[in-house]
Amino acid sequence: MAGRAPDPVQWWRLQPSSRNPLMRGTDRVEAVVVTLVVTVVLLLVPVCAAVGTETFTSLQQQSRALAAQARPVPAVLLVDAGIDPQVEPAVRIIDTGASSWARWTVDGREHTGQVPAPPQARAGDTVTVPVGPDGELRDPRGGTENAVLAIAAACGLWAALAGAGGLMICGVHRMLVRSRLRVWDQALKKFAEPPR
Repeated sequence: MAGRAPDPVQWWRLQPSSRNPLMRGTDRVEAVVVTLVVTVVLLLVPVCAAVGTETFTSLQQQSRALAAQARPVPAVLLVDAGIDPQVEPAVRIIDTGASSWARWTVDGREHTGQVPAPPQARAGDTVTVPVGPDGELRDPRGGTENAVLAIAAACGLWAALAGAGGLMICGVHRMLVRSRLRVWDQALKKFAEPPR
């Protein structure tokens, strides 16, 4: 049936070392290219895993460096934690009950921002926030966030390389199909010639 995928026996007959007399040279070339690309893509799995591990280590070091630079300062809440933004349009709370707007002072300079706060915190309460040398909030990523980023980097790299391998297979296949069609054209022209 046209368009049906080859069964395992057909795939086995398409291997480069097949003794099938109907296999053309281009068939063998294509089979070699597919085998090489699939092998390389599979061998890239541990390489991408190593890249992910290195990325995780680097992100962890960055998080530790940010945490080392941070120092705790007291911040005064400007609004109650958990206030509905619909009730208080001037207050923009992204994570209701987990954050609130606060003001803190570092080296004589006043800063304002959204900080983590207990759900029961009220305006005027004081919370401790980590800030950097510039007085801005420091919120270093945790180990889970770093792990997710590292896994995403490793999977993204592998997917990009596997996609490049797939494109290479498609390009080789297209080139070989054109070559086969040229051979067919030449054969048909010879067949159409009158006998001598």
